[in-house]
Amino acid sequence: MKATELKIGNFLIELGNTPDPLKRIFRITAIYGRDKERFVVEDDNGDMMSAGFLQPIPLTKEWILKSGFMKANRTDIFPESFIMENVMMSRLYLRPSYKGGYYWGFLTQGINDKYETEHEFYDIEQILYVHQLQNLYWCLCGEELKISE
Repeated sequence: MKATELKIGNFLIELGNTPDPLKRIFRITAIYGRDKERFVVEDDNGDMMSAGFLQPIPLTKEWILKSGFMKANRTDIFPESFIMENVMMSRLYLRPSYKGGYYWGFLTQGINDKYETEHEFYDIEQILYVHQLQNLYWCLCGEELKISE
């Protein structure tokens, strides 16, 4: 993880080798240091931590739902996919990647020559971590992705 992939507001988690539910989630409020790989971040409480003690949070179904996406309940959309309405006058979707993480893209709807509704999926890029989803949303919408507790 490099400082250049992070921005204020991103979430990270304390580094650890075991799946510990008590690991602290760290919301970045400041980034200090010029080195891309060795830097310090500050959280809402004013606590500082070296990047070497933090790691990206894997993007999971739980994090996706907390980010305002809805589970796609349609049969014509990939199983275990998620949709967020009204992003750039379209629908942003996430679908599982066989490589891990999720592919993001846009779901469009149109009418074919038989006047039947069709959906088209445009996979754009794979996302593995919560901060990547936050950064994507910022780039598309110009505002922070709201993540509920």
